[in-house]
Amino acid sequence: MIRVAIIEPHRVVREGLLRVLADVAELEVVAAVDETPALDLLLEGDARPDAILLAPSSARADSELATLPALVASGIPVVALLSDPRPRDVRSAIEGGARGVLAKTAGPDELVDALRAVAAGQRAIAQELAATLGADDDPLGDLSHREREVLRLIALGHTTPEIAGLLDISTRTVESHRHHILVKLDLRTRADLVRYALQRGLIGPGG
Repeated sequence: MIRVAIIEPHRVVREGLLRVLADVAELEVVAAVDETPALDLLLEGDARPDAILLAPSSARADSELATLPALVASGIPVVALLSDPRPRDVRSAIEGGARGVLAKTAGPDELVDALRAVAAGQRAIAQELAATLGADDDPLGDLSHREREVLRLIALGHTTPEIAGLLDISTRTVESHRHHILVKLDLRTRADLVRYALQRGLIGPGG
């Protein structure tokens, strides 16, 4: 029996993971908590897990992945389940000592296989995530595919409603993407985004 502890900040996602793992006879979830400190007592108790599933939120990925070394120091292998698997976060997870790294879009079988692997002392890094480590460290690599689309359309001069129509998403979602793009690229204005897109070759001088 492989004992598993889940660390996931969102209750709905946590319960979904519980349901997935409950269907696997060889796995037993011994804890499902919303933050790392709640595991302190469990790590030394009779129900000490054989593997930890750490699922940081995209908004707090940096701080939550920073807890990895402490978890790894306990001697328990960790599988990091990333909601927005940017190259930076994949690299942070691996360098922090995670034995497994998956995207939250992974299927149940892939998740279970990863837990089995790390409990057996093996690694389980999703191939598509490992491939991102070959990308250079340009901040553009931190943008999701959809964020790149939004950036390009902004740089081409499209308004928020136009972008929403072109991508079949809400204007609020466009605004959210724009905010995340500005934060990730450390920019401030639409003009900054246009200059950045030109410099990176996302659009030509003539549009």
